[in-house]
Amino acid sequence: MILPDVNLLLYAYNEDAPEHEQSQIWLKSVIEGDVRLCLSWQTIMGFLRISTSIRIYPKPFTPELALEIVHTWIDSPTTVILQPGERHLAIFERLVAESRIKGAKLMDAHIAALALEHGAKVATADRDFRLFDGLKTINPLVDR
Repeated sequence: MILPDVNLLLYAYNEDAPEHEQSQIWLKSVIEGDVRLCLSWQTIMGFLRISTSIRIYPKPFTPELALEIVHTWIDSPTTVILQPGERHLAIFERLVAESRIKGAKLMDAHIAALALEHGAKVATADRDFRLFDGLKTINPLVDR
């Protein structure tokens, strides 16, 4: 089970990003493979927010196109959307306390807590996820 961070999803669709080709190939292999692609609504909304923003994304998508992309992920038979369960808040609180994070990194702790709760690995190019003890991560841009 692989839970991608929003950065990899954005790279896969941003043709100007140096990481584009590698991210696109990786994402396609996950979607078409037999590994379970895990998504969170936070990641989906982050993709929609950033990919349609003229201030952030180099060639912003229309909301319709961005939603069409999201449907390609969700409609894959190997995709599941992870929901916080009964242990989510406790796991989240432990990660926050142990890593002593705050601000924007709290969103990373939420993703990490989802992954830990459901037994998924986080796929990311963001080194901040290393802060969370017990979290398994992969960086498809470097890991083979």
